[in-house]
This record gives sequence, structure tokens and C-alpha cells, in this order.
Amino acid sequence: MLLNKKFWGLFILFAFLLNLQINYAQGRFSKETEAKIKNKISQIEIHKNQLASNEKKVESLLRVLINKMKADNKNGILEGKYASKKYTTSSAKVNENLQVEVVITLLLGKDSDSSLVKSRILNIGGNTRLTIKPSASMPVELYSWVPYGQILEIAKITSIGNISALGSPIQRIGDKLTQGYSQLYVDKAREYFNVDGTGIKVGVISTGVKDINNSINSHDLPPINDSQHILNAGNTSDNEGTAMLEIVHDLAPGAELYFAGISPNEGPNDMANRVNQLANAGCNVIVDDIGWPYPSPQFSEDYLFNTIYNYKNNPNYNRSYISAAGNDGKDSFDGMFYPNVDNYNIWWQANGQSYIDNSFNLQPNENVDIILQWADKWDYSRTDYDLYVADQFGNIFDSSVTVQGTQGSIPREEISFSYDYNHTPPYYVRVKLDTQHTPINEPNKEIRLIVAAYNGPPTEIDYQYANYPSNPGRATGQIYGKEMVSTIPVGAYPVLNQNVLEDFSSRGPSKLYSFDSNGNQTGVIIYNTPAVIATDGVETNAGSEFNPFFGTSAAAPHIAGIAALYYSKFSNGNFYNSLTSSASSIAGGTGGVYNDQSGFGKADARECLIYSLTSISPGTISSNTNWTNVKVNGTVTINSGIVVTVPSNSTAVVIGTVNFVNSNSRIVVNTGGTLLVRENATVDPAHVTGNVIFEGGVLVRQVTENQSVLSGYTFGRWEGGPTFQSYIGPKNFLGLNIGDTQVYQANQEIISNQKYNIWKVDGIADSSIMNHHPFQIQNIPSTYTAQFYPTYSGVTIQNSIEGTSVNIGSIAFKDPWLIDYADPGYGNNLRNRGMSAPFKTMSSPFIPDYTTSFSGDVYKGVFLNQNPNFLPNLPNYSVSVQSPQTIYLSADNKDHTFYFQNWSVNNSNYAALQNPNSSSTAVVFNNTSAIVTANLKGTQLSNNVNSYANNSQRKVVRTTNGYIHQVYESLGKVWYERSTDNGATWDIMNGGQPLDSGSGKLPAIDYYGNV
Repeated sequence: MLLNKKFWGLFILFAFLLNLQINYAQGRFSKETEAKIKNKISQIEIHKNQLASNEKKVESLLRVLINKMKADNKNGILEGKYASKKYTTSSAKVNENLQVEVVITLLLGKDSDSSLVKSRILNIGGNTRLTIKPSASMPVELYSWVPYGQILEIAKITSIGNISALGSPIQRIGDKLTQGYSQLYVDKAREYFNVDGTGIKVGVISTGVKDINNSINSHDLPPINDSQHILNAGNTSDNEGTAMLEIVHDLAPGAELYFAGISPNEGPNDMANRVNQLANAGCNVIVDDIGWPYPSPQFSEDYLFNTIYNYKNNPNYNRSYISAAGNDGKDSFDGMFYPNVDNYNIWWQANGQSYIDNSFNLQPNENVDIILQWADKWDYSRTDYDLYVADQFGNIFDSSVTVQGTQGSIPREEISFSYDYNHTPPYYVRVKLDTQHTPINEPNKEIRLIVAAYNGPPTEIDYQYANYPSNPGRATGQIYGKEMVSTIPVGAYPVLNQNVLEDFSSRGPSKLYSFDSNGNQTGVIIYNTPAVIATDGVETNAGSEFNPFFGTSAAAPHIAGIAALYYSKFSNGNFYNSLTSSASSIAGGTGGVYNDQSGFGKADARECLIYSLTSISPGTISSNTNWTNVKVNGTVTINSGIVVTVPSNSTAVVIGTVNFVNSNSRIVVNTGGTLLVRENATVDPAHVTGNVIFEGGVLVRQVTENQSVLSGYTFGRWEGGPTFQSYIGPKNFLGLNIGDTQVYQANQEIISNQKYNIWKVDGIADSSIMNHHPFQIQNIPSTYTAQFYPTYSGVTIQNSIEGTSVNIGSIAFKDPWLIDYADPGYGNNLRNRGMSAPFKTMSSPFIPDYTTSFSGDVYKGVFLNQNPNFLPNLPNYSVSVQSPQTIYLSADNKDHTFYFQNWSVNNSNYAALQNPNSSSTAVVFNNTSAIVTANLKGTQLSNNVNSYANNSQRKVVRTTNGYIHQVYESLGKVWYERSTDNGATWDIMNGGQPLDSGSGKLPAIDYYGNV
């Protein structure tokens, strides 16, 4: 049968389009390479399906390790002495006895068989160091060291559901005082509430405190290196715990510190025991920076999860547990499994193409763990996903193909390898659904891929989230495990930019799934994570690796320090609620309102404590009363004769207005108490005795010569630019603290014929007249005054040529108040330069009036009587003239060289000169009609018409070398000039000065030899 040509053409087109679609779904490789990849994966799947029943219980990564050790033994290169170094990775530990540390999970309902399993392990030369029953709905777990060659034998015990390697914890790192002390307003919280954490115990769980004695000796830590406070040293080659302890101590120096370390050979159940140790030691606050992306479930509960829950929710205590949220912002993917026709997960779709490869890079000597988990029951994974990795040429060189789909199986795969010169990056990760071990019509599950690199820079995967329908369009779901419930997970922002989130900081929210006994999902709870964010990149004294200290590991202990301050004031308070409700806006969010990037916002210790104060209702107070840890909102009126007392160790905060009926109405703050008046609040300090803080309390104002306040005129404050923030003065700035730096800029215009002259702090003139000007606050309250003085137009600075009224040439003027310098430190906004101002050269005569622009410079007049005694620490105007300088005279159409002689003033009462015989001198103008003159003597000029009148005297001679020499009288003095170019140009000899002081007359000249 012959096909219709038209139909045949359509068939070819359809086949082409189908092939094109398949190619698109294949990802990044050519058709030939894709076929090679599929063939390799098919071979792996065949081998997986041929595994014996006991082998299927052993995770893929562990089977690979066993086979490698068996092969090395067969080849005679398996030595126990070097086994730990050769075979131990972040995913598996091997000791010198050739034992592997494993997690043995029994089948649910087989708890009683744990004794049998431990006995069998003991009989084959192993040991079990920890037995845990996470919860009633979860099976027993054993942490055991088992000889590598016996692991598959142990797996034959029917009550065992799974055997996997015990992976290592992940540290969440990315005379010192952390910058978080001020950025999180801990300094203000301590001042306002008189707290330092005394009476509170804070426990830190991290990896190690190797150099803790160095921090103790430098006074960055108290003397806690004893068995009472160091409950477990953890990793003796690591110092991260020391850095975390330092941060807590910086913020809460009165708190008692404890440490419980986690060593590389331990797992999440060991960490649960550390939590219990710290709880038994009486810790009110615990903070950790440990993540367990591999051995712990990411979508459901485990023993550690429940231990923290019980610690936090024990009804007999008020406690907080704080965790680093994680640094998976760029190295993880979270989303629903979305298969293509070949059951590969689609990471991303664009322009009709589906990407099934998620790539990343490694540096030489760098290691990586690729971890895949999905939302199935931890001891019954109904779905079987497999994990593959290929090199840039499409060679599948590693895989994880644990058998799931049965009771006891765990929803997890992991690949661990080092940079491989035989398989160079970029590396491509694929996830595939194994339909042979997954029930038909089983729903797709939420998956999470984490690519964690070690011994090098953090890695970044191409796709952190998918863009298929229902996805939020950004990276989410990166906070998992124990951080979900009962903890305060903390994200990070960089210390040098408080307005952005660190790009590596993990995003929320978190999902906790529930299941029935057959592994079916029965529900999901979504938790708002992270809770808040805090600073990282801070200074510690824990070694160069932790100075600066980056990552959410650095952010979390800041919140622990704030918690210690909080509980020392509010032992029964709700720290989580106060912390999240009072957080400030950051990273596109609104403070106190949750978003999945920055949680409820940037932590603020000051606002956290204020939030927990008891509110006082507006109204009238008609009887003596105490304000014990209260805040006043609205308007409160204190009646005549009524005394409101703020007791010792109490803080009262006024947010609204307090009115006093008369002088007998008052507030008394007892010793040790604090009355805090917030910004825009109103309290008359005349009615308050004791410790009152007007929050910040810095008054900025501008005043005239007679000290009248220039109300309604603007001034500037630097708030980060690009220009100075304008305020109408006078303005009281609150929320500041001693030691803070403020930069103010007085109004730079003429106001009522006056202009800025100098800043005064509490009435004392500052040493610098620069405007704008940085100040470090020394006292609170204090007043910063911009002093204005009258400015005058009309003074003249000029030259005088040969004692005549001719005043041409150039002149220079130095004005310390001239606004001409673009300050690069403050957005290139203009300011004056004070006594660092340069001389500016002008044409003579020069009049620095109010409005004339001289090459863009407007002098706006000058001050009179400025520093009349020429005191060295006070600013002066200065004048200068270039000497010698060439000036063209139209009278004879020639250039003449002029030499400075001295300065003069038209009236001695009009101006004063510090050094009138110096070409540069300070000057004080005393009158607006002052004329300050630089007197210049020019070559071949005389103001004496009889200078050459006596013909009997020789005035000019030529020496044998051709030089011409001349003497004459001018300005009442005798001058000697010389020309070396046959009279074309002349120089006044004797340094441009006369030969006499005015006594010589009618000079003559002769010579002896060449001159």
C-alpha cells in the first residue's frame, strides 16, 4: 500500500517534532550522549533489581563503600592503620578496626528485637553505643560500629528495615566585640533595662572549642574551661563553638555559659543527648549551628526533633531554643517532583525546553555531598527516587540507588565524592523515579536536593526552584528538620549592609508532613521559618577562620544573647512573640509581618524588651502609684501633688504624652530604675528626678549672632545618602547613644545676612569649622548648635603696581568657609574645608561679595573680626600673592616681572595682617571697606621721573660676558637689575628686594670682572 504523499509529509513533520520534543526533555547533552546516559542508568537499574533482599536494606552509598573495601582487601591494600583517613568522608565513618559506623533502623513494631540485634553485632566484633526510640510512632534506631564485611550479614535479620551510614554534622558557617552589639540595638537594651543576662544560663551546641583558652586570656570569654561548663569538647580540632560563645558573651556578659560539642563520629541522636545535658545543667537558652541534611528526616519528626520540642515546651520552665537557619540559599532545590516522559525530574522549563540536569561546579581538592530527600514516611518510603551524577561529557560516574517502596525503607539518597580529574566539572545531577519499586498512581512527592561542598568555596546549583505551575517563583523550603518546630531559626544579613539578606541564608517556610501506618500522607503543617535575621560577618577572637565569622552560625548566637537579656528581665515572658513582633523591616519585608526570606524581620533587642512591658491606659492619675516595667501609650495626666515612682530595677517607657497639672506633679525614678522617653513622646524633664533618658536626646539647632534660634530653617543629617536628609530646625534626635557618630550639615545659605561660622557642642566651639561635620556623641542629652554670624560684602584684595593705582595681576585668597569641596565620603556633597582650604587665585582686584561666582565659587561675603589675635587653634582668612609673577603693561606693550614687597591696608583700623612682609599671611577684616594690597615692584619700572636724570652717573654697564647691569631709584629705594639676554628680559637682583632701606639716592654702577 502506498501512502499519500501529503500524509507522508505530515508524518515526517510529526516525527521531527516528536524527536525535537524528546531532545528538549533530555536536557543539556546531544542525542548520542543522552543515549549513552540512558543506557548507563538502565544498567544500574538492572543491577539494583537483582539485589538480594538483605542488600536492598542497605543504602546505596554504604554498599559502594563495602564493595570498595572488599576489593581493596582482595588486592591486599586494605590496612586498618590508614582506614579512617582513606575511607572516612562526611557521609560515612570508618575506624582503624575496619568498622563502619551505621544507623540500624528496625521495622516499626519490632522494638523488642533491639536486644537481639545488639547481641548479634557484639558477637561479630562490633558494638552499639546508642539506642533511641524517637517516638511511639517511629521505630527504634541503633548507632553501631559494625565490621564492614558483616554489614550485609546483619541486614539478614528480618526485624531490620534499613542500614545506612551515619553522616557528619554540617556547620552553618559561611579584645573583639561583635558589631551586632550595636546593629541589633543590644547596647540600648542593656542601657534602658539595666540588664546583662545575669541569672541566665546559655548553652551552645557546636563542633568544638579548640582555642577557648586564647579567648579567655583575651577576656573575650569568662573562665569556663572546666568540666562544669564544657560538658563535651566535641571536635578537638575545631573552634566554631568558641566563636559562638564569644558572641553570646559580648551581648550578655552576665550570662553563665555552657558548651556541648558534637564530634565528627556522632549523629543527631547524640545531639539530642547534648540538649538533655544542657537542660539538666539548667540552661534557659540553647543555641546550635548544626544541621543534619542526611541522617535526619527533613520532612518529618525524629528523636532530636522531639527532644527539642520537649525542652521548649516543658511546662515547668520558660525556655528558648535557637538554631542557625542554614546556608542553603544557593545550593538547594525544593519543589514537587515533576517527571517527564522518561520519569526524570524536570528542574526548570523555558522556551518549550525542559531541563532535567541541575549543574554545579567544584574546585580541585573540594568535596561534595549530594543529598536527596522527599516527603515520605521516614521508615516507609512508598516512592523510590534514584540519584545520578554525570560529568561534563555525560559519563554517569556515581549514583545512589537505594531500594525503597517497602516498609523500613527510608526516603533518602546520597552521593559523596571529591573533585575528580577523570570526571571534570561541571557536574550534572538527575533524579529519576524508579517505577519498579513505586506503586502505580503513587502521588508525586515534594523533593529537596542539597549540594553541600567542603574544603573550598560554597557551590551554587543552577536551579534552586522550579518555574512550573503553582511554584512560588523563588527559592523556598530550604529550612528543614529540627528547625521547623519549637526553635527560633535565624537567618543572616551582612554586617556591612543591614538592608539585604545574605544570598546563602536559607529561605522558608518549612513543611512537616504526617503519615498513616502504611506510609500515606495524611496532612502537612506549614511553619513560618526563619523567625528573624541577625548579623553575620562579625569579629571574634577565635582565630582567622572566624574573624570575620560568616553564616547563620554567626547570626544565631546573637539571638541567644538577646534571649539571655530578655529572660533576665522577663522570666515569664514570651520571647518568641516579643522578638518576632518587634522585628524591624529588611529584605523587602515589613517588620513584624512574616515573609519567607527574612522571617518577621531584623531582630531589635531594644524593641523586643519594650514590647513585653505592661501598657498603661490613657487617663488621669489621681493617687501615688508605681510604674513597674510599664509603657505609657496615649496621654496620661498626673494630678496635683501626685508622685509616680519608677522603682529600682524597673523601666518605664513613655511613648505618648505625660502632662503635669502643676509643679507638685512629678515622676521620681529610684536608683537603678529608668524612665525612657521615646522619640515624639512628651515629658517635661523639669518634673522628673532620677535617671531619665530622652532616647538619643540630641538637639540640633541653628542660632544667630545674638543667639536667636533660626526656627523653620533646614539643616542636614547624613543618613546614607545620596544627599543629606533635610530637617527643619530645631530638631531633637532620639534613639541615639553615647559613642554614636552623627554627621550634621548646617544650612549653607545666607540667612538674614548671616551665614554658618562654627559648630558648638553644649556651648563649646568645636575644633573644626567644617560643615558638614562628623561628631561622636559624648553626652546625652546634648545640644549641637550651628552658630551663624553676619557676613559682609565690600572688602577688596588687590595688587599695587610700582606704588601706583594700577592694580592688575593675580592675587590669591584662602577662605576656610568657602563651600567648594565635593566630599567623597558623603556622596560628593559640598562642604567647606576649614584651615585645609587651598588658596584660590583671582584677578586683581578681588571682592568676595555675596553673589559673584568666581569659576563656580561664591564666597557669600566675609566675617569681620574673625580671630583678631591670630590664635593658632582658630581659623583665619589668608591672602597670598605669587612672586615673581609676569604682568603685561599696556602702557609700554611689554611683559614685566613683578616682585612682592609687602602688604598694606588702606586704614590700619580696617584690617590686620599677621605677617605683612610675607607673600602669604593671615588677615583679619575689621571693616567692610577694608582694602588689603600686595605691593609689587616690576622690572624696568620706576615711580621716580628723575630716576635717570643725572647724566654724569653711569646707570648701565655691560660686562664682558654680555650681561647688562642697571641701577636706579624707585619707591624711594635703590634697585639693581640684570639682563642675561641683551635686554630682552630683566631680573631684580637681591631676591627682588632693594639694595637699601630708603637712604640711597642717585645710584651709579661700575664693575670689576664679569658679574
